[in-house]
Amino acid sequence: ASGTVSWQQVATLAAASHPKLKGITLQAKRTGTSAQDPGVIQASMSVLGLSGEAEIAPSLGADGSLILTITSTRMSGNTVDVGTGQDSMLSYVGLDSPQITIPAKSLPSGLRPTSAIVTSDGLRLSLAGSRVNLGQL
Repeated sequence: ASGTVSWQQVATLAAASHPKLKGITLQAKRTGTSAQDPGVIQASMSVLGLSGEAEIAPSLGADGSLILTITSTRMSGNTVDVGTGQDSMLSYVGLDSPQITIPAKSLPSGLRPTSAIVTSDGLRLSLAGSRVNLGQL
């Protein structure tokens, strides 16, 4: 099966795992073509009254989790180190890693993502599973 999770829904899932990300806006920066070229997400939010942006690459963890890896950050148009030291942009939004993990338990039991691709409408997930309760979808 496959389906598209809207950018608003992806942001809500990310904020559920990392509450300081509440208010983040996501959109496609570059759409993907395959699991090997998943595209790039652009994230925007206000940090201490300044506009902050990040580029994010989606991938899947071995446990079926969705991993959003921050590859670059900008604050008020200036490139900022992606590091997690106390002066980094990530520390201001409460992240101790450039990876935002959305646990697999967010999906109905038995389903596991096999790819995540950036589209203009959201993140397109392909899923595989067995003994899935379709009433939970």
